[in-house]
Amino acid sequence: MRISDRMLNRNFIYNINSQKATVENLREKIATQKKVEKPSDDPRAAADILKYSTDLQSVQNYKSNIEKSLTFLNRTTTVMQNILDQVGDIDVQLTELQNSANDGNNAIFADKFSLALDTLLEYANQKFDGKYIFGGTDFNEKPFDYTTSKSNVIQQASDISGKINAKVSPDTAQTMNVNGAELFGTILSFDGNLDKNAATGATITNTSKVYDVEEKEYDVTTTIKKTGAQQYELTYQVTDSSGNVVADNSSSPVELVFDSNKKMLKTMDGRTPKLIHVSNSNKYLNFYIDVRNITEKEQSSQLSSDLNQKLDIFNVIAKIRDTVKAGKKPSQDLIQAVKDFHQKMINKMAEVGAEINKLNDSKSMLENQELEYKDLLAKTQQVDVVEAVTQMQYYDYLLQVSYKMSSMILPKSILDYL
Repeated sequence: MRISDRMLNRNFIYNINSQKATVENLREKIATQKKVEKPSDDPRAAADILKYSTDLQSVQNYKSNIEKSLTFLNRTTTVMQNILDQVGDIDVQLTELQNSANDGNNAIFADKFSLALDTLLEYANQKFDGKYIFGGTDFNEKPFDYTTSKSNVIQQASDISGKINAKVSPDTAQTMNVNGAELFGTILSFDGNLDKNAATGATITNTSKVYDVEEKEYDVTTTIKKTGAQQYELTYQVTDSSGNVVADNSSSPVELVFDSNKKMLKTMDGRTPKLIHVSNSNKYLNFYIDVRNITEKEQSSQLSSDLNQKLDIFNVIAKIRDTVKAGKKPSQDLIQAVKDFHQKMINKMAEVGAEINKLNDSKSMLENQELEYKDLLAKTQQVDVVEAVTQMQYYDYLLQVSYKMSSMILPKSILDYL
């Protein structure tokens, strides 16, 4: 086969252009320090890079959520410690008050209790990062405040039982707050079971006592009615000592749905089970109904209820203040209520500490995963600069040699062969 000069020239120019492209590609890799600039460079590597980058971004998002949660919880524990210290001081003052040597100092102690109540209220309304620490998911309204006469404390926000959850893994959401209902609220808790085999329309009723901030007594009648398989309706009615209805939800009952396998409460009104907030028009009566421990079994329905406290800590101290101001000594029930809240705070802080430890463990695991994904990305994506420079110098040398050869070969014409 005859090979013409034109074919040689074309082939020579093609090789030079190929070498120039190789040098330019290496120069670009060195500049960007990336092996793959576009999917066509290496489709398999591009797919791996996309997967690793997506996984790395997810890990970093989870880690960021944990860091925000830790910051919020650490601030929460600081405020809780302040509350614990303040309640501890009140307990000490109550002990001193029992000393007969202080019988003439009631006015002084009353002022101390009044100042302590102001301080506790200030701590309970602390904000961090634009959120009320104990306000649940209500970020706009102050959780607690004095009544107009400043004689008692009421829950000002509509609901302080909300939980703020942060996603810390694909399948796990961690609660990052201590809501005010858990810490300060009056909770009427129900225990027992509903009869799985009961006919539709069957009901079970429970009547319990609750108290407002002035310690006035009310009856709470709670009724659970079966509406279908694993489905029930909960209604409540609160009446005062004269039989007047002060709160009820008969027009909007709470829908309860149970898990047929686990026998536990699955949803309330289609959402994750939570506390049911009950209050009257002037907010003097404020409490929560907790039915999350009720189960559904193949046995006769039975319900029991328990009230965690008659008065919240604010109104306990307000009553102690008023009692001392009147020249009397607080009852043992009031003194015990202070001690009980002090212990409750200790227990709650231990729970928060456990949550913080769990979050720190999760953060450590995510940091390890982050390093692994970064290493995989580096191996797949990053260029070995030393190797790339060596290759570029080699191909650049070949290109310069080719240029020199072309300067000698390409100018030749037919006259050179005559």
